[in-house]
Amino acid sequence: MAPRELTKGERLLIERRRRDCNQRTAALLRGVSQSRYQAWELDKEDGAPDVPIGKLKPHERCFLARRRAGGTREWLAGELRCSKRWVTLMERGEVACDRLTAFWES
Repeated sequence: MAPRELTKGERLLIERRRRDCNQRTAALLRGVSQSRYQAWELDKEDGAPDVPIGKLKPHERCFLARRRAGGTREWLAGELRCSKRWVTLMERGEVACDRLTAFWES
């Protein structure tokens, strides 16, 4: 999954996660309401800025794969036989995400 294959909403989401901020803060930084920002992230409203994000990191690709699949962290933890917390840490890049990468590549 290359950055150019991402929707505008996915790019906004990745940018926000990299900044480690919530939607309210991201909306304030963009000068829009939180509801508009949320709609942009969900690709439910036009007008979202086209944010350059550069190369995706492995944990970001795994996070987006789960999001696109409509899966929850709880579901994925069950599939991987690990804790929800461990999935969260892998998807944030705080621990190695080899298990996630292998899961999404299979």
